[in-house]
Amino acid sequence: MTFYVVAAGTAATLVGLLFVAVHIGPPLATPGRTNPRHAIARSTFTVLAVVFVLSLLYIVPQTSVRFRAMISIVAAVIGVVRSVRTWGPVWRDKFAGRIEFRLWQTAWILVGPVAAYALLVLGAVRQLAGHGGVLDVNTGFVFILLFVIGLRNSWNLLVEGATSEK
Repeated sequence: MTFYVVAAGTAATLVGLLFVAVHIGPPLATPGRTNPRHAIARSTFTVLAVVFVLSLLYIVPQTSVRFRAMISIVAAVIGVVRSVRTWGPVWRDKFAGRIEFRLWQTAWILVGPVAAYALLVLGAVRQLAGHGGVLDVNTGFVFILLFVIGLRNSWNLLVEGATSEK
């Protein structure tokens, strides 16, 4: 339970860092093409929102493990859908040659969260199949992974915003 309280507080704090990063940098909306910074900000917000909401739902007393597993699956599916919807326009612009293609950054921002959500679903499915204790260990690992991704994305928004203004 303490882990989820700390995770919720940390996610809320990182959302604050994300808002600071967005406001310090250049505008996210640019006419004519998809701005990768906007996609990074949206993707990061989704990652942190999933961690925040799941943490709060896991804190609720007398929550069954089955309920937690089902909520984890729903949250992971929502996270994947939002990640793909966020990065769809960026990929179209990348393939059209309007945006510099940075494979490592794109993989980290898109594939990283999708892989983390897949791990979350795997743990939830295993829990539903009767393997005790899998959900909490898996969820803890996934939360830490999502925090690393969210913190890195927020940092990149800050650094890119500072260098873009110069």
